[in-house]
Amino acid sequence: MEKLLTIHNGIDLDSIDKTVAASLKEFGINADRRAIAFVGRLHQQKGLKQFLAHGTELFHELPNHDLLLIGGGPLRSELEAFVAGQPWHDRVHFLGWRPDALPILAACDALVLPSLWEGMPNVVMEAMALKKPVAAFSVEGVAELFGDQACDQTCSPGNYEAFVELLSRIVSSESLKTSIGSGNRQRIEKEFTLGKMIARYEDLYNHLLGGED
Repeated sequence: MEKLLTIHNGIDLDSIDKTVAASLKEFGINADRRAIAFVGRLHQQKGLKQFLAHGTELFHELPNHDLLLIGGGPLRSELEAFVAGQPWHDRVHFLGWRPDALPILAACDALVLPSLWEGMPNVVMEAMALKKPVAAFSVEGVAELFGDQACDQTCSPGNYEAFVELLSRIVSSESLKTSIGSGNRQRIEKEFTLGKMIARYEDLYNHLLGGED
């Protein structure tokens, strides 16, 4: 047996499947509009400053969508000040930390994660389990989650122009959005459930107790 073994986190699908989508009206988004969401800490790691710097292109490409930023962090004041000076300021909503992040994500068309580095973010797995497509950079720990659909949901790290194009391509096509979302759910069911994680730990413990090399 290899000396190093990676055991990925698992998602509790029973809990995920009980998620009821929130009403976007609560956040000032009219019924005829849509939303995309970021969920995480407002920190340099997440690439939000650079992403929002391309807000003009983003909202031009997605005229019917608002952006929900779910989470707090050290960059919140700076990001709010930047957004306040933009002509599209009313299309970005800072929600802060929310205990109901999953219901809000369930009401959105996609998860955006412009992170410059990551581990293996649970929010990506949760979005996948909710049948949501994801737009992310192909950083270590993220791309491997998507499996065969990595090319459809990632682009080169730091290329924010390509990131906006990727997100627009996903969200603008109902068929692509549905296809990626369904594939994401299947990927979670196959590789990243809570049961599979537990089984892998059990296999490891049994192997160690058996004294095998």
